[in-house]
Amino acid sequence: MLQDEVILSDAERLRMTQSNVKLLQRHFQAETLPWIQRMRQKEQGLQRRLLRLKGSGAELSRRVQNLLTISRVQGNAIAGGSSAYLTGSTKIHEQSLADMQEVLQQQTEAIGRLGNVLKRDIRDMEIIMSEDTEMAQDDVVVNHWISSQHLLH
Repeated sequence: MLQDEVILSDAERLRMTQSNVKLLQRHFQAETLPWIQRMRQKEQGLQRRLLRLKGSGAELSRRVQNLLTISRVQGNAIAGGSSAYLTGSTKIHEQSLADMQEVLQQQTEAIGRLGNVLKRDIRDMEIIMSEDTEMAQDDVVVNHWISSQHLLH
């Protein structure tokens, strides 16, 4: 008789465990998997934006270096045509000044875009942190429910 009670008790605990596993699987599929997918998509978007910034930054840096090299060469050479005199009697052609101004303008715009990206990244991180908090709260609720089910049986 005692053995039958133990078997029945074990069978009931097994059913409860299976029920809890199914509940957790549903929670995982309904909540956790979509959350992971959203995080992967956000990560890919951030990587794409970062690559675009790196690419444009490298191009901008290369153009600045080229212009600096050209202006040094022109400053050291005896050049004709329209040129401006800067401190230290360095000669720079007005086209070089215009090119440098264009690069600086592009750099200023790029920095502005970078600032906007950083603002969006901060907002995204706040969203991620709030989702982490919500998931942690959901886990507490699920764990509480599971433990309450064990106490009932």
